[in-house]
Amino acid sequence: MLNNHFQLRTVVNPSATSETLKIRGYLYEKQDIDLFSLLYKDEEELSAAIKGLKGHFSFTLENAEKLLLVVDKTRAVPLFLYEENLRPIFHPSKELNPVQDNFEYNKEQIKLFAMSGFTHGPETLVKGLTPLLAGEYILIDKVNKKLKKDFYFQFLPNKSKSPSKTKSEYQKELANLTLDIFKDLIKFANGREIVVPLSAGLDSRLVISALKHLGYENLKSFSYGLEGNSEALFAKEIAQKLNVPWRFFPQTVRSQKHFFNSTFFKEYRKFCTDYCTVPFFQDIKIIHDIQNEQWVSKDAIFVNGNSGDYISGNHLLLENTNDELLEKYINKHLSLWNSLKTTENKNWLKIKIHKLLKNIPLKSPETDLNIQLENLELLDRQSKYVVSGQRSYEYCNYDWSLPLWHDDYLDFFKDLPTEFKQNQSLYKEMLMQENWGEVWQNIPVNKMSVVPKWIRPLRFAGKILNAPLGKEAWHRFEKKYFLYWMEVTCGNAIVPYTQVALDPHGHRHFVSWHTRLFLEEIGFSMEDIHEVSLT
Repeated sequence: MLNNHFQLRTVVNPSATSETLKIRGYLYEKQDIDLFSLLYKDEEELSAAIKGLKGHFSFTLENAEKLLLVVDKTRAVPLFLYEENLRPIFHPSKELNPVQDNFEYNKEQIKLFAMSGFTHGPETLVKGLTPLLAGEYILIDKVNKKLKKDFYFQFLPNKSKSPSKTKSEYQKELANLTLDIFKDLIKFANGREIVVPLSAGLDSRLVISALKHLGYENLKSFSYGLEGNSEALFAKEIAQKLNVPWRFFPQTVRSQKHFFNSTFFKEYRKFCTDYCTVPFFQDIKIIHDIQNEQWVSKDAIFVNGNSGDYISGNHLLLENTNDELLEKYINKHLSLWNSLKTTENKNWLKIKIHKLLKNIPLKSPETDLNIQLENLELLDRQSKYVVSGQRSYEYCNYDWSLPLWHDDYLDFFKDLPTEFKQNQSLYKEMLMQENWGEVWQNIPVNKMSVVPKWIRPLRFAGKILNAPLGKEAWHRFEKKYFLYWMEVTCGNAIVPYTQVALDPHGHRHFVSWHTRLFLEEIGFSMEDIHEVSLT
């Protein structure tokens, strides 16, 4: 049995040795389509056939005349094209060398990256290195040197269809669909151990409770972070209620600082470097500890809750005017540093976002800006930064699955009327109503606590001192002097406390520091970034 589906495999067509398939990932089931047949379909048939594939994958197909590159609907398994020689790239850090390949950096994307932690649109930090976006394929005519890019899937509703169901009918459909999706996962797991990173939120709770409801017993769960954090305490309660083995992995600023300076972490960051997103660090220390202690089986499958909050509507922006929508999008996704949020930069960003949207060929009659921005978040932040957390499992040679990114979930929420999607209303009501495992109605969701305990009196004193200055002044003070010690995963420990406390640029959170250090490593300081002119 293949333990890690995300290692690159090469398959030669036994019926035609000139045809080669290179693939990472998996399909949920053996589907009717023969992948090699994609090379012989016309454009309309090709798009429909690729859309019918379900799973987490990227692959290339090649014969003497054509080269086809495909990623899944969420780009969970990245793939790139190096345009200088039309070469597919599965692992930029392994297959490219900045010196030998004579990298020229895209300074516009460098600045966007500094603001957000990821690139925007069909570009990376390196000129000529093109990422396939979520739901996209590239077909290359090798004979005539022609290249065609197209989306076979977009997270855009088709509003030409009127809602034909009541809310209760949609809710029942969602409940049944959710269980069907987890049945697919159970079929894929085939008895192997499933390991769930468990928090007090909706999504990982759904993963573990649905699996238990369906009778899957080979389960383990774990939580991590600062000792006493409420996420872990409620996760423990959930696991105990479900009778699932659970373990807590404590973290401290000191332990994280030590880990961030380790050779292992530095090698992991190299492995993750794709010039598209800042390497995702949150889980890697814990996965490494789990591997070292052999706490799970070697063929275990890690299953987290990404990205239920996004897909079910929690990121849907609804404002009165288009300018308010763009302001909210920028504040949410392009605000890692206050010093880069100048009026000039924000005005340029609004123009840039409009250009990105204009260059995305819509496969739907939907034109509302809020829906287009939700789709843009999938193409950029979700499928570049958020999904890159899966690299932690791959680096430690474990399989993974993302049931809440299942193709059928995408289709359902894509067409769900906005009134049922806003604030995740249908999703939340379905979960509370079904109450799988009886862990939904009496265990709090995302209830926060202040940890570590020693900081509470200091924080209280600081709050009293700042009270005359108002809430905004207090929040600035808290972020500057206290959050370094309070952030549950201790992500700020990548830099010294004094650097955070004396920061003149106005960092937003730990991703700001990880992004800044990554850019410095490839030669761009904050001063360089401020000087980049956006035209």
